[in-house]
Amino acid sequence: MAKGIFFTTWDEVEPTDVYGNGIEARLVSPEGFPLWLVRARVAPEQEIRWGTDHGEEAVYVDAGDVEVDGRICEAGGAVVIEAGMPAHLVAPVGAGIVHVGRHGGPTTGGETVHVVGPGGTYARGGEGRDTRYFADSECPTCDVTLFTTARSQGHESPAHSHSADELLHVLEGEIVVGRRRLGPGTTIAIHADRRYAFRSDGFRFLNYRPTLATMTVDRSAPPIEEGPRAHGFDLVMDLR
Repeated sequence: MAKGIFFTTWDEVEPTDVYGNGIEARLVSPEGFPLWLVRARVAPEQEIRWGTDHGEEAVYVDAGDVEVDGRICEAGGAVVIEAGMPAHLVAPVGAGIVHVGRHGGPTTGGETVHVVGPGGTYARGGEGRDTRYFADSECPTCDVTLFTTARSQGHESPAHSHSADELLHVLEGEIVVGRRRLGPGTTIAIHADRRYAFRSDGFRFLNYRPTLATMTVDRSAPPIEEGPRAHGFDLVMDLR
C-alpha cells in the first residue's frame, strides 16, 4: 500500500471470527498496513489462547476485566504477550478489548507475559492531561510501545512525524485530522515519517508502535527521543 494516513472505523468493517471460537471481533486496521488492530467483545467465560508460534502482541482492556494465567487485569490495564510465549486469557464476566500486533515480526525470543494494571508502568498527569505507558520498548525481551493518552480540554498538536509505523485507536471523545472527525472505534494508521497533526476538545486514544521511535517536529532540528524515561514520566509499575 502507498505510504500515508489511513482511517478505519468499527462500523465500516464486518465481524470476523479471527479467534475461531465465536468471539465478536472486527479488524479495525487497513489491509496491507504493517500493523494490525482487532477490537473485540469477549463474552463471559470466552477465552483466547496463544501457542508458541506468534510475534509480539498486546491486549488493552477497554471494559470489564480479564484473567491472564491467573492474574487479573482490570479495565484500563494491558497485557503484553512476548513473541513465542504461551498465554491464556479469559473474561470471567465479559470484557471489551483492543488487540494489537504486527505482521511478519519475530516469533521467538520472548520470555514472559506482562500484565499491567490501569496505573501503567510510567505516567504523567495534570492540566487536563493523562498519559499512561504499559510498554515502552525498553524491555530486554520485547519491543512494544503501548500507551493511552487523554485530554479533558482543548488540545492541538503540532505537525510532526514519528520514525516508526503507528496505530492510534480512539477510545473516547473525538479528534480531528485534516477534515476528518474521528470518534470512538476509529483507528488511524500512520506510516513512519508521515507528518500529521490533530486537534480536539477532549479525547482518549490508545497508541501502538512495534518499536521505540523518535519524533520530528522541526525538520531543521535533530529528532526528539521518545519514551517515558526520556521525558521524565513518573515511575508507577502497576504490575500484576
